[in-house]
Amino acid sequence: MIRIPMRDGKRLNGSLFFAKNRPRQNLPVILTFFPYQINPTSAENKRFLEQGYALAYVNVRGRYFSEGVYT
Repeated sequence: MIRIPMRDGKRLNGSLFFAKNRPRQNLPVILTFFPYQINPTSAENKRFLEQGYALAYVNVRGRYFSEGVYT
């Protein structure tokens, strides 16, 4: 989990996912802002990881440990 500061001082919760046994530098990243619980084991996510992408899921404001109000 990572905390991402916003300009208004709120922090959003994020999660980073990498493929096992591969370098974690200079990877293309798929960034997704997501209001729901994350499932890193879905078939789609596994396919992206196998293709050499890193995944970054950021929970929107007020959802799953992100600060602020969900609207």
